[in-house]
This record gives sequence, C-alpha cells and structure tokens, in this order.
Amino acid sequence: MSDIHLVNHHYHIERIKSSEALLVCIGTQSSDPRVIAHYDFLESSSWLKKINPLYLRRIIKDLLSTISPKDNIFFWGLNDKISFILFTLITDSVNKYVVPDNIEFFMREVSYGQNFIKNLGKCLITGQALLFLNKGVGVWCNRFIYPLPAGVKLSKEYAFYTNNIENLILTNNDFVTFISQPYYVDYGIDQDKWAFLMKDILIGLQSSSKIVKIKFHPRDTDSFKKNMLDIGFNETSEISVDVVGFFSTLLFELALKGRKVTLKHECLASVLPSEYFRFTSWATDHLISEYVTDLPIDVRVESFINSGFFN
Repeated sequence: MSDIHLVNHHYHIERIKSSEALLVCIGTQSSDPRVIAHYDFLESSSWLKKINPLYLRRIIKDLLSTISPKDNIFFWGLNDKISFILFTLITDSVNKYVVPDNIEFFMREVSYGQNFIKNLGKCLITGQALLFLNKGVGVWCNRFIYPLPAGVKLSKEYAFYTNNIENLILTNNDFVTFISQPYYVDYGIDQDKWAFLMKDILIGLQSSSKIVKIKFHPRDTDSFKKNMLDIGFNETSEISVDVVGFFSTLLFELALKGRKVTLKHECLASVLPSEYFRFTSWATDHLISEYVTDLPIDVRVESFINSGFFN
C-alpha cells in the first residue's frame, strides 16, 4: 500500500513529509526522489494536445497503471484537468482524497454564472465546451475551476487551514508587514499605475509609532521592487505581529496562527475585475467571523469546516 500524491506546486511537495510517499507532479518540475512522474498542465499545452483525446487517454492510462486498490490517493486542490479526469475514473473502492490546498480552493463557489459567452469561448478553444455547459468545469478570471465530485472525502491531515507550517513567522512588533501580491502581473495592470496605487495604500498604513515594511512575492518584478524601495519603503523577510495584505492563503494562515491580519482588497476596486470581488465577498461572508473593513480578521479552523462549502 502506498500514499500517492498528485501535486501542482512546490509548496505541495514541501508539506508532504513522509519519505515513503510517491509524487506525481502536474504543472511543476521537481528533483525530489519521491517523484515518479511529471506531466505538463493540459490547460497550457499546445492546442493539438488539448483537443486530442488520445493524448489525455495515454496519460490517464499511465497513471491508472500505477495505482492499486490498496493505495491512498491524494489530489492536491483537484484543480487541473488531468487530476480531475483521473479522480472521476478511479473507482470508489480506492481511498481517494482531495486536499484543500489554498484559499483558492474555495473559488468553486463563484466559478459559474458570469461572462458566459467569453468563458464558453475559452472552454471551446481548449476542448472543454461540453464540460462547461454541463458544469463540469467553471472559469474564474480566465482560470479553469473543476467542481468537487459528490461525496468527495477531504484530507484533514494536509488541509492548509489545519496544516502547521514550522518557522513561518516571527513575533517582531516594531513594524507592520505588508504582504505584496503581483496582481499587476496576473491581471495585466500597468506597473506604474500599480506602483502608484501601492504607494497610496502604504502611506495610509504608516502611523507615528510603526513603519511599514514590504515582504515581496517571488513573482514581483525587479523593477517594481526597485520602485517601492526608491520611494522609501524597506524590504523585510520577517513577518511581524501586524500584517496587511489583499487576499491570499498566507494571510489566512497567519490569521489562524494569531497574527493581526488586516485585508485591503477593497482598495483594488478600480483595477481588478468584478469576478475577483465576487469571490472575496463570498469568503468574507463565510470564512471570517463578523468581517469589518480595516479591522484584523477573526479566522478559525471551524470557519472553514463549517462554511457550508462542503455540504
């Protein structure tokens, strides 16, 4: 009997501690000795591969051949087509689990009903139009979202809201940490416009007693970092007691660990699409206890478990 994990990101791999686990990487490359197979995201493959059923069939056949009835199969996020199709084909006699891997796991709540024609066109060119029409796939801000099959079993062991991340935070209380998110990259926002908006937000956060330091995202561009540093903000690798950001898994994890986390996503109304705020509105209503703008959020493990999302 083996534990087989289908993963999409390096942080998935980092959270799997067992040396006996077997990993199938989809959309990411890793030299981890536990990896038994690598596949590209089908969604970002060539058009010919996307519409060729034989290509997907070969991958699924290869994966099914590695699974025995006694294995435990963990699908991290269940948010790529290969994982989703494989999950539906594995019989219920096999122990298969879905891992709520990040806050975006909950986007399934809002991935239908907006921009129907645009989203249908996106699914059409990727060979998923029929799935879309039957609600077998949704689209959120140009990203494909796959539904949770009925009766799915969730992994409590690996869920991001119960998983302990060692040495993630420090307790420095001399400054406010601003968690940067590169939305200007994700949504094609002019970088100068984004930098100007960030400057306004950061200046508004400064007080007479505390300064603001920025924890940059790995995908932040060098030019954006330089812009922020040139106007007087310092970079930090630490995370202080007081934390400010927009909307991310890290912010929710920090709040669960007792940090004073304040969300500022409303400040982005002029640059982000309405779909983004449809999700943040659902999340603040269901995952945060009595959310109040500009006050630290109250997030608890039971908020995720009892959100109604899994009913």
